Amino acid sequence: MRTWVLGFILVSSSVAACGKSGHDRPAGTVAPGDGGADGDVPGPAAGGAPSGEAGDGGGPLASGGGGGTSDGGGDDGGSSGHAPGDGGAGGVGAAGTGHAGDVGAGGAHDPSPSDPNIVFITSEAYVPATLGGPAGADDACNELAAAAHLSGTFVAWLSTSTVDARSRLGRANGWYNTRGRPFADRAAELLDADQVYYPINYDEHGQKVYGRVATGTSADGAFATHDCNDWQASDSNTTLVTGDANAGSVLWTNVDDGEPCSAEYHLYCFQIDNDAKLNPTPSQGRTVFISSEVLELGPEGRAAADALCAADAAAASLDGDFVALLPTATEAPTERLREPTRPWVRPDGMIVASNTHSAELDELDVAVTQHADGAYVGGVRVLGGPTLDTTSWLTCDDWTNPVDPTTPVALVGMIGYSDARWHAWNPDACSEPARVVCVEQ
Repeated sequence: MRTWVLGFILVSSSVAACGKSGHDRPAGTVAPGDGGADGDVPGPAAGGAPSGEAGDGGGPLASGGGGGTSDGGGDDGGSSGHAPGDGGAGGVGAAGTGHAGDVGAGGAHDPSPSDPNIVFITSEAYVPATLGGPAGADDACNELAAAAHLSGTFVAWLSTSTVDARSRLGRANGWYNTRGRPFADRAAELLDADQVYYPINYDEHGQKVYGRVATGTSADGAFATHDCNDWQASDSNTTLVTGDANAGSVLWTNVDDGEPCSAEYHLYCFQIDNDAKLNPTPSQGRTVFISSEVLELGPEGRAAADALCAADAAAASLDGDFVALLPTATEAPTERLREPTRPWVRPDGMIVASNTHSAELDELDVAVTQHADGAYVGGVRVLGGPTLDTTSWLTCDDWTNPVDPTTPVALVGMIGYSDARWHAWNPDACSEPARVVCVEQ
């Protein structure tokens, strides 16, 4: 299990669900819980209330407030935080008992332009042709959201030959996943600049989901040609573009264009009620980024890669010494780093991994998808190795030989993935240029 350090400020509860009682008080600002194992430590306990009123909604994953105790029947229990939690107990009055509070809904309040939206991956998987097009997919999203007590209007992230997915978001901005982690701030930054914070890898209940997602949509939010013939074909010869739920920039929506339409896929569901501005708080740690230039293999070997990293860090005014995360036949990449317990962070302050252990680095919290200057990138190749704590012979003679046909191939990673594929995706010829991952020592 990884430790999640909570690194953002939740502006207000975006998934309010009105309680049944007129005495439910608005949740107002919902404070996130302290980070714990895998980020799922409950938030603050729900607020209490004087006689005759229901308690405030709690923070994420907290239980709802207890019901009031007024005469003539108790008030309903307060709703809990925006991630799934237990509803508050109904109040007990002199003449009756109130209803239990809603499960997993936010404290009741009226939406405002500052409310963040929710985005989730569906717990269910579907053969695309059975959905009934985008409208049917929207229905599936809203049914699952309602069952999980997530309020608001949701649309499926799908494109057709006549409608791009980005246009289906309307004027909505600012999304958190169902674990309270920021996914994207502005739609334009997500789709035009590839800015992704944490992935959409939690379903409507806050449970982690692994799998491919039907999108038919390119990284810029536009129709990507392959969409099961406008979501009508169900044969294995017709294909669609899919995304990877655990990926970051680019790959979250467009990782493969050859998936068969006969298989089942999850959906992304975006709430579109609010125009929110997120305020992620950057965390401190060991900075990691992708080089802006490809490495030219030659006599200098890994030292040339270190020079690329140092130049990018200096241009971006990053403090510290930076080296390339590359193995040689005699040294593992992580052996180059000091303070192994120090967390890894991207230039935007999102936590990549809590330490340097190989298990952490093979299942990142967020993908490494930034250059030193903060620009986001995905779907590009980087030189890597089979693991980050061992030596390797797949190094093109320790990064010196780009042309000798007897030289073993290099192992490259694909930027955008958050599993081991970010450093060990495929073998490739040493003559193929690739970038390097740069890490603060």
